[in-house]
Amino acid sequence: MDPNNPPELTPEMLEQNPVVALCLLGFTLLFMAFVSGTLISWTWLGYCSWKGQTLLPVAAWRPRVWGLADLLVAFAAFVLCQSVVAAIGFSVLDIDVEALRAGEDPPLSFSALISASYLMASALTVGWIVLRYQVGVSHVGFGVSGLPRLLVTGLVAGLACLPFIYALSAAVALGFDTEYEHPILDSMRETGSLTSYFLALFAAVVAAPLAEEFLFRVLIQGWLQSMPFSRILSILWGASESQRNDVHDRNHYFGPGSSTSGTFATADNTPLATAGENALQPYAPVRNESLMPENEAANLAGTEHVGADGSLPMHSTEDLVTDANAQPEHKPPVWPAILTGILFGLAHWGYGLSFVPLIVFGILLGLLYRATQSIWPCVLVHFMLNASSMLALGIGILVQRMTEAN
Repeated sequence: MDPNNPPELTPEMLEQNPVVALCLLGFTLLFMAFVSGTLISWTWLGYCSWKGQTLLPVAAWRPRVWGLADLLVAFAAFVLCQSVVAAIGFSVLDIDVEALRAGEDPPLSFSALISASYLMASALTVGWIVLRYQVGVSHVGFGVSGLPRLLVTGLVAGLACLPFIYALSAAVALGFDTEYEHPILDSMRETGSLTSYFLALFAAVVAAPLAEEFLFRVLIQGWLQSMPFSRILSILWGASESQRNDVHDRNHYFGPGSSTSGTFATADNTPLATAGENALQPYAPVRNESLMPENEAANLAGTEHVGADGSLPMHSTEDLVTDANAQPEHKPPVWPAILTGILFGLAHWGYGLSFVPLIVFGILLGLLYRATQSIWPCVLVHFMLNASSMLALGIGILVQRMTEAN
């Protein structure tokens, strides 16, 4: 299909091809639903802003356990899975390797296999992190707790933001007289078969959102967000939550009572090394009986946790380790969302000027992940963008085929 010469729709052609008419009707209804949803989302967000509510509140967050070494393992998994699957594809599909090296677009069946390899690499990476650090899948963004709320958040974000991405893409295409280029789309325009369309749907609508959001948002952005709250060894090698919470672990502990110099202190700034067995629990508030009303001190007296004079009991250093198991929560910085958004756009450098709107799109997804700490809203928004593009392409190809047949 030539995008510069779209097919002409006539009433006679629609009468002769009821399938095309039904597809156009369905596409029109979906477009109207999208526009209506966008207006509702903008109205709702405007009302929340007028009421002084935060549009995208940031959830409490704990630093991620993986380090640079785990990112390298993930990179190796992606390269290995892609190489193995590509070798299988070359053999089974009888692909001309020299033609690919010469710049010919690969068949969609091969592209679908490569996309499946990215899902395999993502699954292997999740398994590596879960087994190495003994964390749940929610720590790597795949938790299902509060999933309906997360999906609603993603739906509202997608309806509110995608029109701006479409407008920016159109402005770039018109301003620089260029169009979005992608091997999958080029192969679809050349073949136009139903089988190739479903293969393209799998690659662009299923595999791409899951694999790319896991790589850019969960792995890279999660690692960058953890940097300000981690020691250098944790940043490079990774550290389990127990290591990060162990006040005796000078290489990984980063919390109340620690300092950037590596010395550990109690709540009253006494170095932990010299505090002995009477170190005060750094997470507990310090209470002075001289500031307490007499009746409150009297009411607290006789309990097993408070002395007769109203003072708090002293804790040993062993208590520090036990009580510190609840890792402190932080508010992640914004700059990782911006940086990973730029990296996300630049990863599509070879597809024309599409990297320009995709940088903005990546930053929006980064802010969404920063707020929710879940991959599902980001995957949903990414799915909405790719699915709408593939749907429009499919309708265009169908119309073109029916026009040529007539």
